[in-house]
Formats: sequence, structure tokens, C-alpha cells
Amino acid sequence: MPVAPPVVAFQHGYPANSIVIDTTGRQLYYVLPGSKAYAYQIAVGREGFNWTGTEVVSR
Repeated sequence: MPVAPPVVAFQHGYPANSIVIDTTGRQLYYVLPGSKAYAYQIAVGREGFNWTGTEVVSR
């Protein structure tokens, strides 16, 4: 049976439904209302395949 990811405090000012990726901390956050977020562990690709800034997920 699937288990929901942990909900963590997230005080960074992003609007709800945003996806924030912390490559240094190897975490992806799905921002929820009320300064909270789901936290997912992620793998980080090798050097040279990275970006900075803001992107829009279209699909």
C-alpha cells in the first residue's frame, strides 16, 4: 500500500502547489498551504546537467 511522504515545515514564501528542488539537500518539496510541504528524497545528476533559476513544469 502506498505511503504519503512526510509533511514538513516549509517557511520559504513559495505559493501552494509549487515544486521546489533543493539539489544540495537532495530534496524535492511540494508546497502545501500553511507553510508546509511534502518532502521527497531525490537523486542528483552529474555535473554539467544542472540549471539554476525558476522553471515551469508544463507536462
